[in-house]
Amino acid sequence: MKQREGKSVADGKKSKKIAPAPPPPPPTSRFLLSRKVTTPSQTKQEIAKYWKQKHKTEEEHFLDAIKAAARIRARNLSMNHVMYIHSVNNFRKIVHIKLHLSLS
Repeated sequence: MKQREGKSVADGKKSKKIAPAPPPPPPTSRFLLSRKVTTPSQTKQEIAKYWKQKHKTEEEHFLDAIKAAARIRARNLSMNHVMYIHSVNNFRKIVHIKLHLSLS
């Protein structure tokens, strides 16, 4: 039997095309239903606290090393370097004051 445009060739009657029913939804996993919301374990909290403290200590040591290196460099500066730095700082202050006064 051939079908064209909803008509049956054999008997000449119109046949209705029925859409198939949608498939049922997948079953819900028992794991999702039985899973309870829990707080983080005490051990995990202690481990996280340890690493946080470790990183903080490491950062403090790093900053102390930078400060120590700066002190050594400052100690090794000659008097000419010190005078130059002071003159540059004074020049910056003067320029800043002049710019501030001219903008007012």
